[in-house]
Amino acid sequence: MVEFNELTDLSFAWLPKYFDWKAAHLFMRDHYELPIGLCIVYLIVIFGIKRFMRDRTPFDLRMPLFWWNVFLAVFSMLGSIYVVPNIFRVVKREGLTADMCGIESEGFNPWVFFFCMSKIPGNPPIPISFI
Repeated sequence: MVEFNELTDLSFAWLPKYFDWKAAHLFMRDHYELPIGLCIVYLIVIFGIKRFMRDRTPFDLRMPLFWWNVFLAVFSMLGSIYVVPNIFRVVKREGLTADMCGIESEGFNPWVFFFCMSKIPGNPPIPISFI
């Protein structure tokens, strides 16, 4: 079994100053209705905007979308830097099956939480106070 200290070799000392990810993880674990509600609101807004913009000239969103994609690329690279070494460590020590079937390499890693939160429509991938 991988120890907690081994999973935090890449220091997360800065994280509690900006965001209590463990409390947020527990909150999200207990409130499945929140992502479902956000997805429903997202669908209503998207189709509402589509209907609203039907007879209007389209916006030029090339630059905002460019910067959004740059932000997502940087977020993904940072997440990989913090997650992949722990996955390799578990695979090396216990094998691929242990990593795929267990939560040891991801369970104590806030970047996995941030990745999951980034998949909910309308949520920023990382907390606003961090930006």
